[in-house]
Amino acid sequence: MDAWDVVVIGGTVAGMRAAIAAHDAGASVALFDGRAHGSDAGAADTGGLAISMGEATSTAHRDDTIRAGRWLSDQDVAAARTSTAFEELALLERWGLVLRRDGASLPLLQQLPGHSVSRVASTGDSTGRELHQLLEEQCIKRGIPRRVDMQAVSLAMHDDGSACGAVFFDVQEGELVGVQAKTVILAGDGFQSAWNG
Repeated sequence: MDAWDVVVIGGTVAGMRAAIAAHDAGASVALFDGRAHGSDAGAADTGGLAISMGEATSTAHRDDTIRAGRWLSDQDVAAARTSTAFEELALLERWGLVLRRDGASLPLLQQLPGHSVSRVASTGDSTGRELHQLLEEQCIKRGIPRRVDMQAVSLAMHDDGSACGAVFFDVQEGELVGVQAKTVILAGDGFQSAWNG
């Protein structure tokens, strides 16, 4: 049975970014994806990446995020993510993401639904696909193992309710596979996939 510090379930943009962060923090990490290599279903449509550029603080961005989530979002997580969004976008650019630019060579920001000001940077019509490809490349550079066609069946749990691994159905081999982990990160598509994939 394989054992890892961190197991990420989901080959999504969020899943790959989580795997990269865990690897860069020194953890042994593996990414398990229910899809086959080359499947474009994981490259979800993404209008862009919201950042608080030109705003004195990220407070309005945080508030817009919480309001757009109908106050169901974890407000501390929303505050943490919006306050670091600019730095994350700069990192993605260093890794090779090419954003649309305005006349001053700054990222071109658009106002999309849910935002009170123009705050969404994009690569154009293919932001989701380009993010997915960029993060796949970063996972490969780091040697992060990615197991595909592995459908998550259940989490293995300690008596205290914390996860200690997962059970997958290996589609190619037709068998169940158990994996041990100190930490399990769930990074599936989210509910929007009920309509688009």
